[in-house]
Amino acid sequence: MNIQQNINKVILGTAQMGLDYGINNKNGKIDTSESFKILEFAFLKGIKHLDCAESYGDIHKKLGMFKTLNPNKDFNIHSKISSISTKNNPFIKLNEFLSDLKIKQIYSLMFHSYSLYQKGINQFSDYASMKESGLINNIGVSVYTNQELKKIIEDDNIDLIQIPFNMLDNSIEKLDLIKEAKQKGKIIQARSIFLQGLFFKNLEENEIVIQKLHNELLEIKRISKQNKIPLNEMALNYVLQNDCIDYIVLGVDNLLHLKKNIEALDKSLHQQIINEIDAINTENKFFLNPSNW
Repeated sequence: MNIQQNINKVILGTAQMGLDYGINNKNGKIDTSESFKILEFAFLKGIKHLDCAESYGDIHKKLGMFKTLNPNKDFNIHSKISSISTKNNPFIKLNEFLSDLKIKQIYSLMFHSYSLYQKGINQFSDYASMKESGLINNIGVSVYTNQELKKIIEDDNIDLIQIPFNMLDNSIEKLDLIKEAKQKGKIIQARSIFLQGLFFKNLEENEIVIQKLHNELLEIKRISKQNKIPLNEMALNYVLQNDCIDYIVLGVDNLLHLKKNIEALDKSLHQQIINEIDAINTENKFFLNPSNW
C-alpha cells in the first residue's frame, strides 16, 4: 500500500484540540493557533477526515472558526453525540452541530457509547430521515467491548462502527467480529491505535496501568528496538495493514507529531513483525480500556 492509500484511511482525531487528552500528553489542550496549523498541514497532505465529539470541549466551534477562515478547505466530519434527551427532537442537536461546525452535512454521526445507542434506538426514524435528506451520510456507534460490537453488528440501521484496535487490543475474538461486521457491510474505524499514548510512556513511571501491562509494553518496545522501527511507525502500520480496517483515527499532540506520523505512513511492516506482535498475550485485558485507568 502506498502513502496516498494510507493517507486516505486516516481520520485526524481532534480530542486534543478541544480538551486535555491522552496519558502521554504533557502539554494539555492544543491552542487555537497550533490547532489551525495542524489542520492546514493535514489538509495539504491529503487528510480529508476529522473525528470530533460534542464532549470534546469547544472543538465544534473551533473547527467552525477554521472553516470560516478557510472556506475552501473541506473536511469530512465524523462527530459523536455524547448525550441524548428523549424530550428533544434529534434534529435540534444536529442543527447545533452543523451551526457550530459551519457545514451543511456531517459525514458520520455516531453515538459516543453503546449505552447512548440503546437510549437513542426509539429515535431511529429521525436519524433515518437525516440520512434521507442528506444531512448525514452514515449512522455509527463508538463501542468499547467485544460484547457491544457483537450486538451492533446485527443492527442494519448502523452503517459504521468505531472500535479500539491496536498492538495489544487485538484479540482473535475481536478480529473475527470485525470480519463479520465487514461481511455485513459495516464501515470499520479503528481508534486508540497508540493506546492513548501508552506505548510511548517510560515504563519506570509509577502508574498502575504501566505496572499491569508492563510485560506486554516491554515486549512492544523490544520488537521496535530489535527491528529498528520507531514505535509510532510500528503502531500505525500494524493497524493500517489490517484489510478489515477502513479508517484509523490518528490523534496528535502538536504539528511535529503529525509530520512524524505522516512520514511513517510511507512505510510498511514485514509479516514476521506482525506475527511477533500478534504473539503477545495480554493478561490484564481490563487495562486495555483507558476508561479503567
